[in-house]
Amino acid sequence: VLNCDTNLQNENYFYSFSEIEPLYEGGIEQFYVFVAKNMSLGNYHGRLKIQFNIDSNGFANNIKLIEGNDFPLEKEAKKVFGKMPRWLPGHKNGEFDDTIMIFPLTIN
Repeated sequence: VLNCDTNLQNENYFYSFSEIEPLYEGGIEQFYVFVAKNMSLGNYHGRLKIQFNIDSNGFANNIKLIEGNDFPLEKEAKKVFGKMPRWLPGHKNGEFDDTIMIFPLTIN
């Protein structure tokens, strides 16, 4: 008779194949609050997208503007996102993993 622990099999399955996105402490709403409090936008109006990486230790790096072409705004985004508090890093296949994030922003 083969004794099979179903719970252990289920745990191993989810551990092996699950992906978990990085999480900002307090949730995405608090992330938006952080950006709003710290980013100086001047007279800029329009849409932009900021891409950044959350590394396996939870720190943001490789920050760049991927939509919008305002150099001072990109410089400001790099400054603000560079001082962002640590995130809970993403997981892939049971290990911490680097994750590329894209942050869309519309300024009216």
